[in-house]
Amino acid sequence: MGAKLIRVEHGSTPVGSESLELSLTPDERNLLARKLGVEADRVEEFIKKLVGVRIFVHYQGRKPDCKSIQIVREFEDMNMFSAECGLNELLALLKDEAVVKVEEAPKVRALEESSA
Repeated sequence: MGAKLIRVEHGSTPVGSESLELSLTPDERNLLARKLGVEADRVEEFIKKLVGVRIFVHYQGRKPDCKSIQIVREFEDMNMFSAECGLNELLALLKDEAVVKVEEAPKVRALEESSA
């Protein structure tokens, strides 16, 4: 079985409004599925969901190469950081050996402090 072509449509994401295509081998799809915590047949759906939104990147050992990634916040004591990235950067993170998990960061609203 050969590589499967994925088309990701972008709107207002860091990579601009364009359509990017990529192909994954079955081994790559299985690796990405493990790091995304989904079944292999849902990898494309999750990749589309994570492009351009804030994600948590969990790593082991060395920090992954992040030169082209917009890091929002680092949690060095927990070996993770939050970031926003485009498709190519997301794929590079997922293929990095140091990365063990990538997930969408939950959306939270800041609570206003009430004066006593």
